Amino acid sequence: MGNMLGRKMVFVVNGKPRAGKDTFAQILNEYMNVYKYSAVTKVKEIATLCGWDGAKEERDRKFLHELKMLTTEYSDMSHNDIVAEAEKFRNGEIDADVFIVDIREPEEIERFVQKVPALTIFIDNDRVPMITSNAADANVENYEYDFHINNDGTLEEFEDNIMIFLEILMVLTLMAEDYANGDLEILD
Repeated sequence: MGNMLGRKMVFVVNGKPRAGKDTFAQILNEYMNVYKYSAVTKVKEIATLCGWDGAKEERDRKFLHELKMLTTEYSDMSHNDIVAEAEKFRNGEIDADVFIVDIREPEEIERFVQKVPALTIFIDNDRVPMITSNAADANVENYEYDFHINNDGTLEEFEDNIMIFLEILMVLTLMAEDYANGDLEILD
């Protein structure tokens, strides 16, 4: 499996619960090596020690969000963790073509992209309900994402939309390289 993008990239992927974020990563992984990480990976480890069983019902999501906010206020744990993981990826310590990080809160997405060059992607799926029991899930649409990928049809249609996204990204990557090399002139 080769890297069809020609370079290592970081994607912040967001969307409503069950919108297709994991499916996006799985489909992408069919075409290039993907490493997926979450801003709540360490929070989930702590939650497990507190008796959380891995469920994702509204009560569980609220608990995870509140625990994340508590650890953020105390030590900025989640942010520091995902930035460190992205650095490992960029330094070649993680063998992957694409690093996908799942971050919910718009302000946390912005903090991350200020430190780590990344594209932000929102998975749109009108078939899943909005969850409003916690601020993390309730505010996923409140960010200016670089790309929106629709997942409101069949799995095949979602895969087609992902392929269109990849084709657009390849063209933009080639144009940026040509521009950096002086081979592309931008006209006013």
